[in-house]
Amino acid sequence: MNAFDFIVTVALGSTLAAVALNKDIPLADGALAFFLFISLQFVITWLSVRFKAVKNIVTSQPTLLLFKGELISENVKKERITVEEIHLSAREKGFQDLKQVDVMVLETTGEITVLGQIDSGNASALKGIQSFER
Repeated sequence: MNAFDFIVTVALGSTLAAVALNKDIPLADGALAFFLFISLQFVITWLSVRFKAVKNIVTSQPTLLLFKGELISENVKKERITVEEIHLSAREKGFQDLKQVDVMVLETTGEITVLGQIDSGNASALKGIQSFER
């Protein structure tokens, strides 16, 4: 789930809660708001699948945070990731030292992917990651 999907989900929940709990909001208004959010979600997703410019506006690109055991400080700062979060992600994947990690990527969903060893000649899954140079 990207940030846009999360925002729409929260907005849908908030709208549903407001309609259910507030007697001053007519059911028709709540249904209209709910329909508009669902429609907006559908249209934006449809456009982002078909047009790269829309996709770039709605979603971010995966960002390289660590390469061959070395933090990429400018990317870590730009993405507002703390060193503690980097260490937590490494520990969750069973690494006790960042030197054991070849690649750490902040995904478009906000999750951090940790790869222990990569074959640089066959790393097609790493295509499209900001700052990744083969």
